[in-house]
Amino acid sequence: MAEWIRKRLESVRKPKLQQPSSVITGPASIQALETALSPLREIENRYDLYREFLRMDPEASNSVSRLALLTQFAYKGCMLHVDKEFTEEEKLMLRTVNKEAESLQFKSRFFYIARHLIRDGDEVFAAHFEDNIGAKQIQPLPISKLTAVEEEEQLGKTDAQIFYPVIYCLNEAYNDKRILFPQANQKVYHVSLSNEAEEVIDNMNRYTFGVWSESPLESLRSRILWKQAILIADILWRYRNVPREVHEIDTSHIKPEMFPGATPEERLSAYQTAVQNYLKAYAGEIQKKKVDQGYIITKGTKIYYTEPKRVAYTSPNDLNDQINESIREGLGWHKAGTGTFATELVEASYVVLLPDMMSMKIRDALLSLLREHLRRKYRYSDENLSKIDLNMSLVLDILRGEVVRQVAVLSAARTHTKDELRRKLGDEPLTQAQKDELVSIDEAGRTQGVQSALDMVATADRQREPTTPITPQSRRDKQQT
Repeated sequence: MAEWIRKRLESVRKPKLQQPSSVITGPASIQALETALSPLREIENRYDLYREFLRMDPEASNSVSRLALLTQFAYKGCMLHVDKEFTEEEKLMLRTVNKEAESLQFKSRFFYIARHLIRDGDEVFAAHFEDNIGAKQIQPLPISKLTAVEEEEQLGKTDAQIFYPVIYCLNEAYNDKRILFPQANQKVYHVSLSNEAEEVIDNMNRYTFGVWSESPLESLRSRILWKQAILIADILWRYRNVPREVHEIDTSHIKPEMFPGATPEERLSAYQTAVQNYLKAYAGEIQKKKVDQGYIITKGTKIYYTEPKRVAYTSPNDLNDQINESIREGLGWHKAGTGTFATELVEASYVVLLPDMMSMKIRDALLSLLREHLRRKYRYSDENLSKIDLNMSLVLDILRGEVVRQVAVLSAARTHTKDELRRKLGDEPLTQAQKDELVSIDEAGRTQGVQSALDMVATADRQREPTTPITPQSRRDKQQT
């Protein structure tokens, strides 16, 4: 199916040919900017533009990747919700569930879905299920070619308004290339960053409400283009202001009166042509005579370097740093190591908000997929499927100490159960075997603590006793004293 979709997409992909345009006139910097940014101006699909932004801007790309990695880090495997100790059947089921989640590549899916959510605002994939096999194929759908409608009668109608995504369509603009989802034995999973009450124009220029999300990169469009313009202008300026090699050629042996002509203008024109041909011949020959970066030239030829003088230019580095910081903060990422521990703690708390929200949205979609997969493959009952969950916990190292302190305070206040406190730390509830082990450790600790206290008392007593031998004479002397 994936190969079939790929071929259908290639058949409708618009070729990106460099169209001949009118000659760009004006300063060299304007010409360079027009040439470098013209591909972006020619991109009509906003999702293609977002993808190009990440290709051309390393700060935006790295920030998106870091947030996606944090989202992936939040996934800690699968878990079962049980009210008592795990039975042998439940232990086997937990091992099976974790093995199936690993075979479905859940960890890598958390990363790429999170990356697409930040880049595009939405991610849609279709899963094909078969009995006794489960999820046979999970096919991501290209967002730049995808639309959603409520009913098939709305396909191809640009004046329709979409409020509920029911049918997803690839290549809607081409009647003979359309692919509708879901198909037989398929389910479509749509993960959206924030599509609630969002007004977005779709790929068919239709009005949609509550269907698609706005990409976080949209607000950074001007920043990224501004940065590219600064970089291009800086590269052009530096290229034009490097030292230039100058060859000063003696052409005194070529004179205008040496050339024939009825008028002085004809003789001057012949003279100019001869000088130009002489210089061209020299330029061609000097390249052949270059040996180890040295030149073999005739006497009278001067070679030297000339540098720009009185050049006043403000380096763009500071401005680029400000734009880069604006891009990072626009994506919810803060520069580390710029304040105290308390400042870093607050900033880290804000950084994890977006990954934490994305991880829960991705969790809902993948958990639904996993339950359907297990139902088809292992015939699990609805009761058993309801116990299955994905363990999500996003606690950074800088936040872990603070969380531990909060858990200690709550434990002392006796307002939460042990399982609730462990959940705050991202740990699963204790099994009976673990509880017994903790009890044995605690008892051993108390015994060791009592023994240590007795040793301390005995040591203190020994220190109060005299170190010299006691005799009747010495005791009598001590009493008299």
